[in-house]
Amino acid sequence: MIHFLKLKLIVTGALIYLLAPGLYAQNGVKYGLEFKSHTYAPENRTSLILTPEDYFSFHSGFSLSFNLLVHTDIYSYGYIFRMVDRNGNHFDLLLSKGKIVFLSSIAKEAPYYQEINFNQWMHVRMDVDNEKEEVTIHIDDKANTWKLPLLKDFKKVYVAFGKNEHPKIHAIDVATITLKDLAINDTSGKPLYSWMLSQYTKGGVYDELKHHFAKCDNPCWVIDENGYWKKQFDLVLGRNPYIAYNPDKHEIAISDTSFFYQYNISTNLLDKKEIKRRTSFPMYANQMIYNELDSNYYAYNIIKEEDGKELALFDGQTGQWSETTPHQSFSDYWHHNRYFSAKHNKLYVFGGYGHHKYKRGAYVYDLDSKLWSKVLFKGDTISPRYLSGMGKIDDDHLLIFGGYGSESGNQESLPQFYYDAYIVNIETMEAKKLWTLEAP
Repeated sequence: MIHFLKLKLIVTGALIYLLAPGLYAQNGVKYGLEFKSHTYAPENRTSLILTPEDYFSFHSGFSLSFNLLVHTDIYSYGYIFRMVDRNGNHFDLLLSKGKIVFLSSIAKEAPYYQEINFNQWMHVRMDVDNEKEEVTIHIDDKANTWKLPLLKDFKKVYVAFGKNEHPKIHAIDVATITLKDLAINDTSGKPLYSWMLSQYTKGGVYDELKHHFAKCDNPCWVIDENGYWKKQFDLVLGRNPYIAYNPDKHEIAISDTSFFYQYNISTNLLDKKEIKRRTSFPMYANQMIYNELDSNYYAYNIIKEEDGKELALFDGQTGQWSETTPHQSFSDYWHHNRYFSAKHNKLYVFGGYGHHKYKRGAYVYDLDSKLWSKVLFKGDTISPRYLSGMGKIDDDHLLIFGGYGSESGNQESLPQFYYDAYIVNIETMEAKKLWTLEAP
């Protein structure tokens, strides 16, 4: 049984968790406030009240802006925000039948509607100019302006997103949205308040300019998804599945002996293909890579040094792994590190353990020449080891840290934990030691 969460991949046997980063913020940490809407009882729906104690006071007007994501739900109806002055005049922005609707108690015109794209961030801004008696709604690059004579008195303002209990604009219908980067400026563009909604405290959130408190009930803070597990679904697999990540399509590929699965972490959709021909070597080592140059998946296996090393391509059209030399030998390179370089079109395999020996150096597979080669690093010596940490610095440099092994490579010869770090240049295969941490 494997369990899916978003987005960092952790593998223990056949147990997989995906820990969240991007609402996919593909380029950073996710944050914002997701509103609990019509699928919750009214008392459990989300509210964000910017004025929990007293009304805002604007002398000549203001500009309210935020980034908004509307979740797919064409039947949803609910308020994005409502604002009201002390005279009971109010403006509403709401979601209805797949459209954003803007209306006002002081406008003679019919409500303004705009089509939206679901599950895509849009920038919304409302400009209120008391002196010009104009209000303008901007949604991305579209804008609409109204001339409203009563606007000159719209200065003491209550603002609420989602549910609110104000006696004149009470609302329990909440739009299916996520909100972030909320700000209020004056008419000259000077920032007055800013709530990114990337951090929060008990009962609400403080603005980052004046420490003004906004009250929030029943929140769903997106920032929490970066640190808490969220189960996506279960998938039953055979033993020792191959697993690889495809950054081009944002998907996790998983293969056992019977099926090839592709799970998209953005859409939560799972594709399943039957495998018509298995790999001719056993799947003990659980190794598969994605090649962004040809958009193909490859499985590889390294046995004893004097025996073969194989790399097989998966054909998604036929459901077949390419033929390699059949055998049933266990890998001699368990728990090694690997890196595929699109720049060099090569697979680099470092370290490993098998048959009571720790490995040193690296194997390199050139996908152009289809040849394996064994390389010992030049420069500083990296002792034989497995279970190291490895990460990419840039297209030509890797960082290798720690692991477990011995100076001779023999398991019976004083094995130890390592706390040293090296930069490896994969173009020259030269290693440079950076430092060694003190053993705990």
